[in-house]
Amino acid sequence: KLTGAFDHTKRQAPSNGVLLLWIRTADAYATRTIFVDINTDGAWGGTYETVAAASIDYGKTPDVWMASATVPLYAGQWYKIWQAGEGGRTDAYFFPVLAG
Repeated sequence: KLTGAFDHTKRQAPSNGVLLLWIRTADAYATRTIFVDINTDGAWGGTYETVAAASIDYGKTPDVWMASATVPLYAGQWYKIWQAGEGGRTDAYFFPVLAG
C-alpha cells in the first residue's frame, strides 16, 4: 500500500508492476476523481501525461459506489497520483510483477 499517494508527488516504480487505485463512496454529496500521470520522456522532471482516472459521484444516493484504475509500470518509470473533488476514501497499491 502506498501511503500519502494522492498528493501529486513524483514516484518511481521499484520494479515492473501494476499500480492499482481504488476509490469508495463514504458520504452523501461526495464527488471525487483520482488520476495517474506517467512520465512520457523518461526524465525526472520531464513531461507527464494522464493515462488513467476513476470517479465516484454520490448525490442523495450513489451513482457510482466504487471505482478503480489500473496502470502497468516498468521498473524505474516515474509517475504521479492526484485527485480532485471531495469525499470518498482512496487507496493506492503497487504490485510487482514476478518474472518466471
